[in-house]
Amino acid sequence: MIEIHINTSNIEDEYLRHLNLAYGNWGDRQQFDWYFKRQTSYRNPDVILLTVDGRFAAGSGVSYRQVALPTGAEISVGVVTGAWTLSEFRNQGCFARVIQECVGVTCERGGALLLGFVRADNASSRQMARLGSAMFPTWYLRSRITASSKDVPPVFAPAGLNDQLLETIFERMKVQGRGYARMTYGTVKDFSDQFLGRPAGTEIVRDRQENFGVIEKRADADVLQLMSHCEEAVSCAELMANISAYSHAQGRELVSFTTLPSVRAAAPAAGFEVRDGFLTVLVANEATLRQVGLGMGNDSRQLAEPRSGFFLGPWLVHGGDRL
Repeated sequence: MIEIHINTSNIEDEYLRHLNLAYGNWGDRQQFDWYFKRQTSYRNPDVILLTVDGRFAAGSGVSYRQVALPTGAEISVGVVTGAWTLSEFRNQGCFARVIQECVGVTCERGGALLLGFVRADNASSRQMARLGSAMFPTWYLRSRITASSKDVPPVFAPAGLNDQLLETIFERMKVQGRGYARMTYGTVKDFSDQFLGRPAGTEIVRDRQENFGVIEKRADADVLQLMSHCEEAVSCAELMANISAYSHAQGRELVSFTTLPSVRAAAPAAGFEVRDGFLTVLVANEATLRQVGLGMGNDSRQLAEPRSGFFLGPWLVHGGDRL
């Protein structure tokens, strides 16, 4: 018998154990608490568990955020967080059922859309497409250390963290997001909690042209969670290469994520490998979409069609936005 459990008490350790079984090595309890338990200015995450005959089979979290549309209107959304299915329960409809529950929970919590982030070569990508998701192209980037790259003198250096610096990056991020669908943060603290208060620890780096990078220092690599740049000062490819040179000088690879075709186009020249992905979008509450001029029936795919009249717009999602 298949059963759905939402926010069941006292299962955190067992849930994390199965999450790690599904992914191979998803993370530890500190990471679990950051994704699923931390207090923010948004609604607390929901945790969905699917069991088959009492056995853990699949699950997902739903985190909540605000998204601003290119028109300036804002909506609440759910974000699929750490969706998993154990290998012995795959190809049995468990993933689809969990995502349907995520849509329903998002609607109950006042969210208009359910967002997800998947790699194009992953089975989850095909599943989300079959469920009728709008599929917005994204790209995953990795800059590997080579014999020569680790000896390139870095032009980026650590920046001393202070309130003025945070305000500068926060305001620049808002300006650069205009004209895009993007996640928004009401205060500098909301921004700082999301991008700097991460479980692996972070640092801000800067160059002499006041370009900035926010880097999370994970065990296996540096993760560029935000690239804040002055476009007139340096090309995108040069900026990316300069940030990766900073990580390489410390013997670390740099990985990143982008929704911008311009960044994807610049990535190979900057020494990054590129893997395709998608930002998936499912309608959770059409009535809320109508209020912002996007009421469009139940076909979520129209949201990714520029000529449909219901196009959400191009997206600007930073690595750190994705949780």
